[in-house]
Amino acid sequence: MIRAAISADITALLAIENSSFQGDRLTQRSFRHLLMHGNSITLVDEHNGQLRGYVTLLFRRNNSRSRLYSIATHPHFLGQGVAAMLLIAAEQAALSSNCVTMRLEIRKDNQASLQLFQHRGYRIFDEYSGYYQDGMSAFRLEKSLTHLLRPEPVRAPYYRQTLGFSLSDDGDESIQTQSRSKSHTRATTLA
Repeated sequence: MIRAAISADITALLAIENSSFQGDRLTQRSFRHLLMHGNSITLVDEHNGQLRGYVTLLFRRNNSRSRLYSIATHPHFLGQGVAAMLLIAAEQAALSSNCVTMRLEIRKDNQASLQLFQHRGYRIFDEYSGYYQDGMSAFRLEKSLTHLLRPEPVRAPYYRQTLGFSLSDDGDESIQTQSRSKSHTRATTLA
């Protein structure tokens, strides 16, 4: 179940963070700030009382772009689609916050995550040299979320025609004549 993180989740969030990243880790203080900060949201995937992963989004006031600040899956749950589910939920949360674009940075050597994001429609648009603490460069990725806003087409109801096109039921051609004269009148009126 994906839900908004609460302060009681911080210990589990730290465990996921510390087991997922070698450097550039979020701290307890960082998580506390993110959970209390009005311009961010952290979502968690909880299964049988255990957090399997989290995603944090940042928002700017009066800006239609959101930033995926961090996403991580506990190592015991890798390969189970947790990150993909969190990413979908993050995109929906961004749309709910009136954001139509999502951006993120990802380590250049993190091929598994890069494949996930590209599979979900994110494209590389820039690169930051030496972005991470260990000097690794980062790809900057972006995705437009506007396609998620398109309403599904509404099917028009089917109405069975009750009158014939050219002949009445008794073989009379008067309906055909009436139709032609109405069409002629309409064409004359519009001209």
